[in-house]
Amino acid sequence: MSELEINKIPLKILLPYRILGVIFGIVTLWNLLAVLSFSLRHFFVFALIYTAYACLGGILAYGFWKMKKWIVPLLGSTAIVVIILNIINVIRGTQKISQALIGFVILGALFLLAYFSRKFLDGEYKNFKVLGLFLALIIFSQAATILLK
Repeated sequence: MSELEINKIPLKILLPYRILGVIFGIVTLWNLLAVLSFSLRHFFVFALIYTAYACLGGILAYGFWKMKKWIVPLLGSTAIVVIILNIINVIRGTQKISQALIGFVILGALFLLAYFSRKFLDGEYKNFKVLGLFLALIIFSQAATILLK
């Protein structure tokens, strides 16, 4: 997005995207530190899981910072996956309903922000490389987490 295009975006839209980009960037760095910690202690399976989490955070940080349109279907599809996983976890008794609701409300708020501000976003909705990578990372991290239980 060029400097001229950024100047056309209202500050009340630009600021939340920049803040979320920084927050997800910090989460990414935090996960990379966890990868380093697990690797040094020879817990390579956990290091792989946190590598996937770091990549997920990095994708979100980039998408929010650059205000990409593919963030809308990415957050929408993630909300569907989170609903399914939360329902399964609540039925199995491994998660409380309050925990499931808090996670979904936060993700839902991010999706609504992206959805209602989509006319200010840049690029295409269907970036299959990013969406495919994100989906693969979610599936890998969740499968590895389930198999480790």
